[in-house]
Amino acid sequence: MVIPLRFAAPPPNAEDPDCAAVAAALEEEILIGRLLPRERLLGEALAVRFGVSRNAVRRAFAVLAQRGIVTIAPNRGAQVRDFTESEIVDLVETRAVLQRHAASHLPLPAPAALLAQLEAAAAAHLDAIHRRDLPAVLAANAAFHDTLFRAAGNAVVADAIVQLSWLLTVIRAYRMGDPSTLEAGALGHAEMVAALRAGDAARLLAAVEAHVSSAAVIAARRVTWRWKGEVVRLG
Repeated sequence: MVIPLRFAAPPPNAEDPDCAAVAAALEEEILIGRLLPRERLLGEALAVRFGVSRNAVRRAFAVLAQRGIVTIAPNRGAQVRDFTESEIVDLVETRAVLQRHAASHLPLPAPAALLAQLEAAAAAHLDAIHRRDLPAVLAANAAFHDTLFRAAGNAVVADAIVQLSWLLTVIRAYRMGDPSTLEAGALGHAEMVAALRAGDAARLLAAVEAHVSSAAVIAARRVTWRWKGEVVRLG
């Protein structure tokens, strides 16, 4: 499996704003599960919906294909990528190795500035859960983990974790609307911060490992959940 590099959200493309806007909108819909695996992306319909040219939509498809979440096949067009179970296992196992490495190199006891940053990200994550704002949940969750693992001092490892986590977010987002999943994530953040404050390396490593869903759980992603009062059937 070839994983395209995407360490952070790309800046808006001032030279191609229509393409950038369509790509950003479709990416969010894939992340929150409104566009499902193997769902076809119809260029003409999307051009009308967004009020842009079909060429701009095609360029957006190419951007999303480079990011690894859309596939483009001759005579079949573009569709949302569906990850195989073996791909999910590879992603989960590789990220777990990198996260264990980063967690073992975090400064203990954690500096006050780092604790403050993590607590702010955790609070933003919990607030987004209470507001039922899934895009904000995903953004705050990513900020928490990037702050945590980047504090280990190895930018290469931190960048790789961001890349793998982003792809796994695309996969597991189909379960992210489940209240128990969201609450478990918030509790995991609190436990990691408590371990850092206590300077307890074993507790921290256990919290990091417990926070990561298994490949089997991530693969079992077709569920029915309720989000903002709307019942959504996935798969």
